[in-house]
Amino acid sequence: MSARLVLDNHFRFEFGAGAVRRAGGRIASSIAVAVFSAFAVMPMTWAQEQALVLQVTTADGTNPIYRPGSVLEVILRSNREAYVQCYYVAADGSVAMVFPNKDQPDYRVPGGEPITIPPHDGDFKIRLSKELSFETVACFGSLDDTRSWIPPEFSIPLETIQGVSYSDLEQTLLSRKSREEIAKGSVTAVVSQ
Repeated sequence: MSARLVLDNHFRFEFGAGAVRRAGGRIASSIAVAVFSAFAVMPMTWAQEQALVLQVTTADGTNPIYRPGSVLEVILRSNREAYVQCYYVAADGSVAMVFPNKDQPDYRVPGGEPITIPPHDGDFKIRLSKELSFETVACFGSLDDTRSWIPPEFSIPLETIQGVSYSDLEQTLLSRKSREEIAKGSVTAVVSQ
């Protein structure tokens, strides 16, 4: 048996089974005061306790179906401030970085705020072309600046990465850091008549 004492959602104390038993199943305030004064206390926020998560979706949900010629806009949301790069994988397998871009040059995204890619008033659109195809936007993020570990040839906005498939891209990016340090999110649009 263990217990957790949370004060104002900023400080957390963990008590093991022995402390709970000695307090008769209840954490006495004297134990809390003793632990509080005995250890250096570090402020914690919810976001600091959570692993980085990237959510990528569309206004039509996570499994959208579109007609050829439709415009795809994705919504990126990170649970924490992070550095993110997003790639569009066309029906023919070609890959191009779509975020950051000329209209959205900052790799850093704030935690909790949705970002539409491409922006509604931006200079480019992701137009879905082939009928009966799958087109994907995949985002990779880290708490470290992505420019320090993503190869430069994968960081040119809106240009097809020559000779690289999505699986090559994914394998390269995921091999650059430990998997615990990288978050990935994606959405795939089905293009149908």
